[in-house]
Amino acid sequence: MSDSLRRTEAMQARAADPAASAWVRANAGTGKTHVLVQRVLRLLLAGAAPEGIVCLTFTKAAASEMANRLTRALGKWAVAAPDALHARLREVLGRAPSAEETARARRLFAHVLDTPGGLRIQTIHAFCERILRQFPLEAGVAPGFTVLAEEDSRGRMRAAMTAALEAAAVAADGPLERALETVAGLAREDDVEALLGAVLRERVALRQMMRAAEAEGRVLAALIGEALGVPGDSDLQAVAQAQAEVLSNDEIARIRAALAQGGKNDAKLADQLAEAANAARRDARIGAFRAAFLKKSDGLPRADKGFPSNAVIAAAPDAAEVLRAARDRFADLDQTRIALETARASAALFTLADAVIQRYEAGKQADGALDYDDLIDRTVSLLQHGSAWVLYRLDGGIDHLLIDEAQDNSRAQWRVAELLSEEFFAGEGAREAGRSLFAVGDEKQSIYGFQGAAPEHFAALGDAFRRQAEGARHVWHDVPLTRSFRTVAPVLRAVDLVFGGANGLGARIGASAEVAHEVHRDADAGLVEVWPTVKPPERVETHAFAPLDEPMAGAEAVDRLAARIADRIKAWLDTGEILPSAGRPIRAGDILILVRKRQPFAAPMINALKSRGIPVAGADRMRLTEQLAVMDLMALGDALLLPGDDLPLAAVLKSPLIGLSEDDLFALAHEREGSLWEALEDAAGNVPRLAEAETQLARWRDDALTLRPFEFYAAVLDRDGARTRLIARLGPEAADAIDEFLNLALAYEETGPATLQGFLAWLRESGSEVRRDMEQGADQVRVMTVHGAKGLEAPIVFLPDTCTMSTRGGGPVLRVPRDAPGEFGDCLVWAVGEGKRLPAVERVRTDQRAADEAESYRLLYVAMTRARDRLYVTGFESRKKPGRDAGCWYDVVYSALEGVAESVSGEKGEAVLRLKRAGDSLPRPETAEPLAVTTAEPPAWLSAPARAEALAEAVQPSAKEDASQTRHSHCSAEAARRRGELIHLLLERLPEVAPEHREAEAERLVAQRAGGDDTEVDDATRSDAAETALGILAAPEFAHLFGPGSRAEVPIAAQAGTHADDARLSGRIDRLVVHGDDVLVIDYKTDASVPASAESAPPGYIAQLDAYCRALACVFPDKRLRAFILWTSMPALMEIPLDAAGPDGDS
Repeated sequence: MSDSLRRTEAMQARAADPAASAWVRANAGTGKTHVLVQRVLRLLLAGAAPEGIVCLTFTKAAASEMANRLTRALGKWAVAAPDALHARLREVLGRAPSAEETARARRLFAHVLDTPGGLRIQTIHAFCERILRQFPLEAGVAPGFTVLAEEDSRGRMRAAMTAALEAAAVAADGPLERALETVAGLAREDDVEALLGAVLRERVALRQMMRAAEAEGRVLAALIGEALGVPGDSDLQAVAQAQAEVLSNDEIARIRAALAQGGKNDAKLADQLAEAANAARRDARIGAFRAAFLKKSDGLPRADKGFPSNAVIAAAPDAAEVLRAARDRFADLDQTRIALETARASAALFTLADAVIQRYEAGKQADGALDYDDLIDRTVSLLQHGSAWVLYRLDGGIDHLLIDEAQDNSRAQWRVAELLSEEFFAGEGAREAGRSLFAVGDEKQSIYGFQGAAPEHFAALGDAFRRQAEGARHVWHDVPLTRSFRTVAPVLRAVDLVFGGANGLGARIGASAEVAHEVHRDADAGLVEVWPTVKPPERVETHAFAPLDEPMAGAEAVDRLAARIADRIKAWLDTGEILPSAGRPIRAGDILILVRKRQPFAAPMINALKSRGIPVAGADRMRLTEQLAVMDLMALGDALLLPGDDLPLAAVLKSPLIGLSEDDLFALAHEREGSLWEALEDAAGNVPRLAEAETQLARWRDDALTLRPFEFYAAVLDRDGARTRLIARLGPEAADAIDEFLNLALAYEETGPATLQGFLAWLRESGSEVRRDMEQGADQVRVMTVHGAKGLEAPIVFLPDTCTMSTRGGGPVLRVPRDAPGEFGDCLVWAVGEGKRLPAVERVRTDQRAADEAESYRLLYVAMTRARDRLYVTGFESRKKPGRDAGCWYDVVYSALEGVAESVSGEKGEAVLRLKRAGDSLPRPETAEPLAVTTAEPPAWLSAPARAEALAEAVQPSAKEDASQTRHSHCSAEAARRRGELIHLLLERLPEVAPEHREAEAERLVAQRAGGDDTEVDDATRSDAAETALGILAAPEFAHLFGPGSRAEVPIAAQAGTHADDARLSGRIDRLVVHGDDVLVIDYKTDASVPASAESAPPGYIAQLDAYCRALACVFPDKRLRAFILWTSMPALMEIPLDAAGPDGDS
């Protein structure tokens, strides 16, 4: 073992020491998860209670990975042979285990399993949710609260935004109406929603500002003005008056006389001053002064040079001095004006945003819901202000706190950790068993600034915790981990050249120590190549009125680079190029292509790989409504809901759902007189393929009226084969989009009464974005963002998106530091119009640009360190902005490697920088003979639709009615359900009453319901239900259903087979009639809409009747079973043909 490796293992053991707290700064690939697992294992071996250990991770995947590693280790300890267990414990402890430790190791697996809740390895949001569920009343949240998904939260926020803007639009001279008027005068209509969204992302800071203004009894604009450097007693009218009075008319006259002795520019200045002197209105006077004193380009004061000329200064120095003093005074006042107007505009925008927040918060409170920000904020509030009993319970339950990927935590998330660990280093809080704090992170990998993370938090808090521990005489270890077990020497050398040394980027990215990596895989082969960037083709200009004469300039740079990378990968796979470190051919799954942003490179790259037949996983994140398969399914819904809309119907006809050709669609649509649907119906009689399409669409239209969204789309996709056709046309990746679409349909149905139109509107509003798991598993090339690749690695990494930098300096809403004392530090400011050049705003933007640049370089560090064996750096240049951005990734990598890396010729003779190590030779593994694969025709049952399943649960058929189907236009979903129950009750009781007394009995039953808890149903609905039931009983065509031989609410129980685990049926038949050789099974349905035929009836209804008939076949083996649905809304009796109505099981 080398000295370097021995030092690394000593450092890892120091970090895992259960008797000390530790703050670990770990380079990429140094085994952070291994150290975390080792520390937990050593804590458990030292006697720590499993319930007293809390480990907070940044992602669910990290928590799952750590929990799995711990479970595997403890499971192996439980069953290992004595010698093997001794060896494993020695490896963990760094010494021979004691007999007590060996015995405890045997029991730990069972002990952890028996611990309520198990080991607490969670994301910080999951941990906060757990605390709030433990103390809901103390935290001020609803017991049993729900946590909103991001899509639900965004949807609620949009609804609140719409409601607030509508309220502002109709308000009569109220604060909301004035605020909207102010904002509308400064922003385009399309920008208002985006502006409000920017403020709402800072809603915690906004609420602090609003509370501070209320507590101090001041208007919000005054607080904002102070942050912008405006005295608290300033107002626009006073500033305007002062600007108008910077020079009196007498002073203007004297200055004009002096300017007459100058040149042309002096004469122009004299004319502007004369215009000010002669102005009849104050605003005109101020405008003339502005033209005289300030530059038109940027609003800054005119320079002393030439203001006035040297001749005027020599002839009238006093006049020149007065003129310059007036200029400076006017410029200062103009800055004050701009600050006041910016503060006024900001206050207006924030007033609107506050109205949105109030509606959003009220909606969440009414529904007992919390979003992810609430989980953190409410937990911080509980820990800060909770009762002594709550704090005692929490403090008593946590002995050891471990934090993974600590550099990615926001300030609010760090506050949770601070409050949890406050008692760790207090004399009264420290128990005999000892308590510890452990955090592992790397400032160089802090890339979530948009979520509030900052590398300085990690360093500052580490120093603060160390001082607390030392003050309490606790053992504290600062542990650096620099040895990379992941990456080969050439890649690490490239990383060190870019980020290390005096000229590296280490200091600029916030690294607290010299950036240097020790190499563990120093014997393995590795490669770094920097390819030339791809430049856009030159565009040949042609006459503006002859654009078609412009010659083709070739593919864009993006497409050419994507093609080059795909060709290189294709060559590797086709030739079987060896990956030396693995001793095998390169596979598609070895390759990771990382981009800074998905646009514009990800989609062309995926297309280039697909066109060459290279397996590719697709995008790591997809917006569902932009996927072709989902767009086709949504177009189908639109076409069925509004048959007169030709565009969605045309899309459906051309899509794989129907599959008409371009010629078919043109022949159908060209010169039609009515709608496209009408043209299809007319043509169906003459063209078989159009007849098939019309039949299918008609069936889907009936289904859309009676089925819930999930049932409808599941039938389209699986029963009617649309899933197979979509995947065949669009490729296997369409399957993910289809599955997520169906998942969202199910999720939507949980929100309330489900309709197809409502689902499509909900889907479009939410803009659902699906994150795909890109963990290495499938043998496919992965194309993803660097942010998405955090925590991943691959043998071969390409960095093609390297020529641009994103350093905008923040958005329209900025955090401006506030020097005045108060509850909050930063003040939100809307930098609009002239406000963008305020000194306070420019300082913030300068700082933000520096922070953006630093985070961009930290992103580069993460990207480079994903590579295990090979790293390829290249880029594409934009046509819009020729060349590369200053300081872009490509330039910093190229300049760092230039002069160190070898310059070689590429495949096309271009200059390529290369760092390479051949590595120790590895024998190529013998390749096994490929397995013979035989093909066979799939069995018929594989493509046949599944038979409707009989219901095996205790179900009353009427109770299965869907509120969206039974709902009538005059009542709510709940009222529709109650109305159905009332009709069932009346049809059960009234047949036993003499016809002349039925009306009175109906009134009594209705009145009895009205006197109970049936508050959802109004009198009109109850009266309608009674009339419906009486009408059915009075109709001659239904008399045989309620005559002799009929029974109401017949209970039934059956078992499908003879085995104990066979499906059981338990239910209640609405009406059973035994008439001659027939047994009639009648199910009442109170749906608002009635299908046109039995074939269009909801499959769930048919399945229920089928199940009942199967069971009754054993009771009436010699009679014919017939099933009917009595649709009460028409009323009409519909016979349901049942193929399976024969004896098929035991009852």
